[in-house]
Amino acid sequence: GATFSRKADCQRHYDCVHNEQELTLHPCGVKRCARKGDRGFKRKDHLKEHMRSFHSMDVSKRKPARR
Repeated sequence: GATFSRKADCQRHYDCVHNEQELTLHPCGVKRCARKGDRGFKRKDHLKEHMRSFHSMDVSKRKPARR
């Protein structure tokens, strides 16, 4: 089996892969993109990476820091 260096990584894996009841898909908002509905992303960070790499959009990796 797979091992995870952090407990949070293991929990994220479980939530995204093994816990179908709690799964929320994140669809791409680009009009003609096929990654909608059941083809959406299981994780928001994967959607953001898709927007950056596939659509060449300037999407920040993290939320701005609170002050």
